[in-house]
Amino acid sequence: MPACDLCGNSGYKVLYSVPDLRFRHYEPEYSVVECLKCGHRFLSPRPTIGTISQVYPESYYAGRSASDPKQTSRYLKQAGYLPDIQGGKILDIGCAGGGWLKTLQDKGWECHGMDFIKSPYQEENIDIRHGYLPESYNRFYSESFFDVISAWGVMEHIHNPSEYFRCINWLLKDKGIFIFMVPNGDSLWSRWAYKEDIHRHLHFFRSKTLRLYTQKYGFKVKRIEYTNDIYSLPATGRGLFKRRLLKMAGAQWEEITGLPHTAALRLLGKAGSLLDYCLIHPKIEEFLGLCGNIVVVFAKENNFTGD
Repeated sequence: MPACDLCGNSGYKVLYSVPDLRFRHYEPEYSVVECLKCGHRFLSPRPTIGTISQVYPESYYAGRSASDPKQTSRYLKQAGYLPDIQGGKILDIGCAGGGWLKTLQDKGWECHGMDFIKSPYQEENIDIRHGYLPESYNRFYSESFFDVISAWGVMEHIHNPSEYFRCINWLLKDKGIFIFMVPNGDSLWSRWAYKEDIHRHLHFFRSKTLRLYTQKYGFKVKRIEYTNDIYSLPATGRGLFKRRLLKMAGAQWEEITGLPHTAALRLLGKAGSLLDYCLIHPKIEEFLGLCGNIVVVFAKENNFTGD
């Protein structure tokens, strides 16, 4: 059982347990736990650094090219969070094949990318390094090199976010910007509708714990935005009632994500879907801070001098 990445405490409570519902592998189940000291949430058990690549099939990376029309809107929206810096240097962590960086390169940015896993879909003429950032950041780059560092849907996938915050602080220029998007651990989508990408998501960030990370690693919060606008499909809590009702009625996971085996369960599922449609709306979720994604902007306030 790993200790809490944020505060180092080993005490926790189990919130819920689910298998890999995205790729419909129904055994084993993995528990989402909450630190009893600081409230940070994380996965236990979880894949090791040595085995994590095995839970990402090749299909996971498909459809992320800059030329893919499904991604064009997403990449332009992400670019809207960037400061106006002529010829600025940017590092995209977890860049996959570099699709978003290709978009930024066309806008005049000096683009660098890094990913732990090599994507089979690689953009040309983009400087992409592969490896574990905490082990190689000071070999690949110099201190205070970047104006901006980004990580879109990445920080939830890594084993030790604290190590990344430390490295990012070192890599950023004074007042440099770290822009990242993570699932909202307090959302209906994450906390109640069983829609987190278990067991690829290892950490479940919340506004409360994100602010604690800034205090610890030399950043200040410039912006925390609850939004469903980045991806073409919103990370909505719709499905909450259907999934919860079926689970309470004893349905198996394959029935919850597929077709229930009995007429009674199918009727219960339809009733849950009706409640989802009537009571949960993506824009209301955004307004209440209950939607599935958070875009966060940190500014480097001082050099991190801890261990």
